[in-house]
Order: sequence, then C-alpha cells, then structure tokens
Amino acid sequence: MLFIRSTAKAISLKSIIAWLPNECLYIIMEYLATPNLAAMCRTSRLLRNMGTKMLYRDVTIGSEVQLELFLKGLWSGVKGKRSPVRLIRSFVLGKSAVRGRLTEAQEKKLAAILCKMSALEFIRLEPHRMDYNTLLGKARFPALIKFQAYLRTKTAVAMIDFLNRHAATVESVIVITPYPMELPPEMQRIRLPALRVLSTRSYLLDVFDLTDMPLTKIMFLTHELDAETPAESFVNVRGVSTLQNVTVLSDGDTGERGELLRIIAANLAHIQGLTFAEMKGKMAPISHDDANNVAAALEKFHALEVLDFGNAVGNPFVTVLRWGNVCKSLQTIRLNGVTYKRRETDCYTRLNSDAEDDE
Repeated sequence: MLFIRSTAKAISLKSIIAWLPNECLYIIMEYLATPNLAAMCRTSRLLRNMGTKMLYRDVTIGSEVQLELFLKGLWSGVKGKRSPVRLIRSFVLGKSAVRGRLTEAQEKKLAAILCKMSALEFIRLEPHRMDYNTLLGKARFPALIKFQAYLRTKTAVAMIDFLNRHAATVESVIVITPYPMELPPEMQRIRLPALRVLSTRSYLLDVFDLTDMPLTKIMFLTHELDAETPAESFVNVRGVSTLQNVTVLSDGDTGERGELLRIIAANLAHIQGLTFAEMKGKMAPISHDDANNVAAALEKFHALEVLDFGNAVGNPFVTVLRWGNVCKSLQTIRLNGVTYKRRETDCYTRLNSDAEDDE
C-alpha cells in the first residue's frame, strides 16, 4: 500500500518505479536484470496502470500495523479523482486488525475511505467492537454484492439501515452474532429483493423479510442457548419456493439429526441439497434409531439430490442403501467425509480420493 520512494530512486531516479506500490516494486527488483522489463518501467505507463489496479482490487487488513499503514497511506489523497481507493472491489477488515477499540480519529478516517470505495463489490468486517454507526452510517456502494459482518445489539440498527440502502444489489449476506443476543425493539426488517445467499443465526431470520426473496441457499447457525428452536427457524423460511440448498451449522447440542431432518422435511420438502455440520469438534455418530428417523423423514422429500452428514455411522453402506431406497431422487450421500454416488442400478458407489471402489 505504501510507496518506497527511496529504494526506487536508488534504481532509477526519474523512473515511474518510484511511484509503484511495494508489492509491485519487489517483483520488479527481483527481475530487474531483464533488459526489456527495465526499459518498459522507464518509458511506459502500462506497468504502473496495470499493477496499481491489480494491487488495489483486493485489500485485506489482518493486523493493527496494517490498518495504521492503510489509513496513513490512503488518507491524504482519498478525495482525489485518481485515488487508489476507487479501485478497491474487495475489502476485508480482519478480526486481528482491531483488538481493542478504534480511536475517534481512526474511525473517521476509515469511514471517509470506505465512503470513497465506489467500485466495492464485497466487504467483510470481522472485528467485534466496530462502531458501525460511524463506519456505515452514510456509506453507499452502488456495486455491492456480498456483505459479511459481526452483529452486536448496539450496532444492529445501523447495519440493518446499511443493508436496506443496498437492497437492489446485495445478493449474499453473512451475519454472525454472539449468543444469545437481545434485539432492539426499534429494529426494522431487512428487505433485500436480490438476495440469493443468506447465512445467519437461526433466531435472526425474523429480522429478514423473506417475502419475494429469490433465496437459493441458506445456512442456519444454531446453538442450544438460542431463543428460538430449530423448528421455529425452519418455519420462517417455509414459503421460500426458490430455496435449493440448506446447511445446518451447529456450535452446541441441538438435538438428534433425525428430528431436525423431520422438521425440515415438513417445511422445506422441495429443497435439493441438505448439509449438517458442526463448527467445533466432531459430530456424534448416528445411532441406529436416529438412522431410522432419518429414513422416515427422507420419504417426504421429493427433489432432494444431495444429503451430507458430518456424522459417522456403524454400517455406512447398509444405511446409504436404505436411505437411497426411500428417497429415489437422492443421488449423493456423504457420511463423515465419505461420498456415495447412486448408479443406474439403484446401487451406490463409494468414491475415494484416488479411485472408485464398488461395494
């Protein structure tokens, strides 16, 4: 991000290399022995223009030092028409970039820089203690497609207002929250008519107005301390006819998988893909009774093609055959990382990483 002019001047006092960012400069220094490259750097703007656009297209800040250098390097020229800020399409502020709280001056600088990112398509804000009222209060990104952030009670209203301002463009939203989180009573509903991918805590689904949303993929993050049960969460998306894939990601004991599958089948029988996973550690093995419950629930699905369990099972091939027989649309079953594919003979083939073995 910052320019090393002193090092560049040692190579060529009047060369445009003096204005290249560090990353481009290092590459040039490594291959400077090539006469053609050295000549191009001295006489052409092509390398500078290409290098600058590629460098600033994706910006990731992963430490406090990087954040300080980012603010220092871009603040002075942020209002200029040729500011590199206008080239940024992807901006990621990592969790380690803000360990405490930003100072008032840092917040104002970062907010001013963010507001000038007119080409921004993807933004991810990982720090837990960010003041979104300052950072996102007036920000507008006409090209924004994907948004990911950590939501807290104090910043919920500002974040919802921000999303509603970008309703016409946002197609993917990932919102992580602590648990349990009390939602403010004045909270508006989020209306995103272009939203296709949603990942959030199960109890936050009430905040989203799912009417007429073209959702195709949704991920529920559930925990045993959540205010809503998984059953109530699935009812909230019952009317989303465009939904194709559902992932249930748990970070605590949320009950038997067979029971969860029964609830999903009752509300979302039209989906094509279903995944159960756990955020931490291994999932408990599927018991014989739970496998029977899964089989009973699978009968209600009429379009399910992929079923993925992170659990192990005692006799996987017998279980796979039974599930496949009760759900004829099921083409792929994954158990504990092992994939089974349906063949034309209604049998299943186990796929290994190196070869396919018939069982």
